Amino acid sequence: MPRQNTMWRIRPVVVGVVLMLSGLVGVGVDAAEQAAAQRVKFVLDQLDSRRGVGVLVGEGAAGLAEEMARQSELTLYVHLPTESDVKATCARLDDTGLLGTRVFVGRGGPESIPLATSLSDFVLVEPEQVLAAKPHVDELTRVVRPLGKVFVGDEIQTKPYPAEADNWTHAYHGPDNNPQSTDQLARGTLQTQFLGPPWYVPFPVVTVTSAGRVFRAYGHVGFKERDWPWLNKLVAFNGYNGT
Repeated sequence: MPRQNTMWRIRPVVVGVVLMLSGLVGVGVDAAEQAAAQRVKFVLDQLDSRRGVGVLVGEGAAGLAEEMARQSELTLYVHLPTESDVKATCARLDDTGLLGTRVFVGRGGPESIPLATSLSDFVLVEPEQVLAAKPHVDELTRVVRPLGKVFVGDEIQTKPYPAEADNWTHAYHGPDNNPQSTDQLARGTLQTQFLGPPWYVPFPVVTVTSAGRVFRAYGHVGFKERDWPWLNKLVAFNGYNGT
């Protein structure tokens, strides 16, 4: 009988310890999620739009990518340093349905990011990669479009808009109707920057550009049903990634 009393006295203590540890784990998870949510909100508040293309670099990028996809309409590329990070992140994102739809994952260091020049709207480097990334800020800046942002730890850098780029503000370039561009960058061998919708549109179409934005006025003639959603519409696109 004394042994039974002792056991009954021990069991509540054991149960209490288990519950306390479970609570601490829960608090840790909640704190991590809250920190990720706050970090994502801070980054999104610095951007021009919650749509577009973003790059996340570092081991902690998986949680941020998931949270960022939840808070925005961004398409994200997660750049991770090791194969184990890639597998764990793919498994996590696959469970949420984000992998291959809104979020894409690759492996490598900050010295080489496999994206076209001036494609993304921002690059975010997580704290554990900051020291490794700082010597390669030029590579991080390369993949960001003009007026896009590079976040390296607490530092924020905005990529300047190139003075050599020209705007096409009227149907024939400028108000003088002289279709001669003054652009100094679009020369040499050109490559496809992106492919994106709409694939079929009505006509006539008038296109003008300003500061990396493309504005298209679609006309009133659409012979097929696939054209009809764009009849008599004025649409703005990101000229660097088609958003």
